[in-house]
Amino acid sequence: MEIHVYSQRIEDLNGVARYLAPLSSSRILWHKVPAIPGPHLLAYLWWFIANHLLRFWDSRIRGIKFDLLYSPGINALDADVIAVHIVFHEFYKQVRAHLRFRKASPAGWPKLLHRLVYYRLIMALERLVYPRPAVSLSSVSVPADGRCHHSQQCGYRALFALPAYGTACLGSRPISPFVLGLCPSTYGERFEKKGT
Repeated sequence: MEIHVYSQRIEDLNGVARYLAPLSSSRILWHKVPAIPGPHLLAYLWWFIANHLLRFWDSRIRGIKFDLLYSPGINALDADVIAVHIVFHEFYKQVRAHLRFRKASPAGWPKLLHRLVYYRLIMALERLVYPRPAVSLSSVSVPADGRCHHSQQCGYRALFALPAYGTACLGSRPISPFVLGLCPSTYGERFEKKGT
């Protein structure tokens, strides 16, 4: 089984090779999605579009076919499995009172506007992507100490695509980064903070 990772960077993961690396025997292949500098909203929009275009190119031009597309959060419209690490509708309810222009100094208005637009965008994507019948959702559960355990999902900010011949290896087990052997020890966000 091969795992193709579409991300802007990879940290703390052994055995990864860049896609198209000469004579790579790695089972985890990294397709680097270029990043752009700027505010988080613009960087996210760029990431969202760029990863779709790169996967489209790889599928149509390079002939790479995947059985499954796993996404940690809303990173793709066409994901088969999404690990929900935050529900922005619920998170927004918790922080809405702090997102008022009249409570902020004018110097903080650009940052506040940025947050409001970003939250609205993600909530719109939640309404679009999460209800799709073809998508399976799982929650991310990491204890406060940030260590992943076998019974828990662990989060990633990347896309994992499993080629067509990987199905037999996965069988009917639930898909999670842990099942794929991808469990970092540094990721951890509290449920109550993230609205899940």
